[in-house]
Amino acid sequence: SSGINAEYGPKDNQTCLAYLSTESKSLNELLYLKEKFVSWFVGDHVLGDTQLSIGTPLDPIFMIIPYLVKNVDKYSPLAQILVDEKYPSAIHLEDLVSESELSRVADIKPSLDKIIKFNKEKTLTWLSGKVVKVASAMKECGISPGFNSTYQKKNTQSMLVGLFQIISVRLCHSIYRTGLEYNSV
Repeated sequence: SSGINAEYGPKDNQTCLAYLSTESKSLNELLYLKEKFVSWFVGDHVLGDTQLSIGTPLDPIFMIIPYLVKNVDKYSPLAQILVDEKYPSAIHLEDLVSESELSRVADIKPSLDKIIKFNKEKTLTWLSGKVVKVASAMKECGISPGFNSTYQKKNTQSMLVGLFQIISVRLCHSIYRTGLEYNSV
């Protein structure tokens, strides 16, 4: 699979190493696990004292939101919003999202250039939807996010706030704080 290795600075300028597949138009965050005195089972082999690299799917909207937030007051073409001298590969995020996907977090003017403006209410609604999906998937798999079932029944809202915290790890601080308040109501 061909692609682009890129660094992005989504959450308050923290770097995220990612791999963009040009074939499948997908984005994967690259995570590296390097522990002392650890071995990994890979197929029929045991690899000792080595680094394990994992690619996890990442919704490109999470990477685009911080750029939208920086440009919150005006409509601009997405290609212009994603210009970033520190992370030049950010421009490729535009190829990964449709206008429909962008409309979940932004207001869009009809145009060929994806002229958009950040919309906080839409973004919070979109994030809440992600939280509900994760909660449903966990429930279907019988997974409890760190709470016992009695506590879960009594305090579903606390569970949803906890899941929001997990899901929103890539958000800039201002959206994260607003989202916590939004999900606490």
